Amino acid sequence: MNYRFLFFLLLLPVSLCAQTLHVKPTQKTNVRKNVFRTVNEALRQAEKISQEKKLKGDTTWTTVSIAPSVYWIDDPNKQDIARPLQGENTPYGMKLKLDRVKIIGESSNPKDVILACQRGQTQGADGNFTMFHITGSDIEVENVTFGNYCNVDLVYPKNPKLNRPRRADAIVQAQLVICDGDRYNARNCEFISRLNLCPFAGAKNSIIAILNALMMPSVVQVLTIIVALPFSPANHFMPLLPEAHSSMTATYIARPVEHNILPRLQVR
Repeated sequence: MNYRFLFFLLLLPVSLCAQTLHVKPTQKTNVRKNVFRTVNEALRQAEKISQEKKLKGDTTWTTVSIAPSVYWIDDPNKQDIARPLQGENTPYGMKLKLDRVKIIGESSNPKDVILACQRGQTQGADGNFTMFHITGSDIEVENVTFGNYCNVDLVYPKNPKLNRPRRADAIVQAQLVICDGDRYNARNCEFISRLNLCPFAGAKNSIIAILNALMMPSVVQVLTIIVALPFSPANHFMPLLPEAHSSMTATYIARPVEHNILPRLQVR
């Protein structure tokens, strides 16, 4: 046996290994054990780890594994008005720099793991409030619901105590995720809001199959390919012909749905 080689392996930095961060809402945060009570804490740690790996040329993935529950990225009980940072136009719940990160819900049912916020334009925010802004590439998400419950009731059958009524009935821009990066993939996920949904808007080279696509009651259901152009409220989710697709766009495949289904996207 080559003991020198084994000794060399033991000296390798821990960062040269894939790492998993666990989100467990019933436990206290313990960074040394990679256990976090909130998604916010886990994502901040994933940001730190992924950027350190990027600087070192470490191409291993960092995984955030999330136990079933409702996680508020932005505190719905705060009475303040969310405003954009200086020099920006959009207020965000959380801004992150992530590369080669997986966000995985620990249930095959995406309704069991909900990342939530509850603000929109003029309703708790000055601007089109968006839950996440992510800068970086190679992001994979699975078994998770992203919901802006500004104008939609949050219903959580797994624990009805976590239900929460919408902030207001008037429908305003209440967005989810805006990205600046490449290769985003979502599997078995739901995206919930009413206006300017923005499910990973701006992500390049990212093919996401969308089932039950209905963002607003006034939208006519289509069976076609929808291409997300470089983001703007005017052109997002504009129906185009298949040949309009290019390597610099994100392609969404939709199918017809019932008019009475709650506006949402189920991604598989």
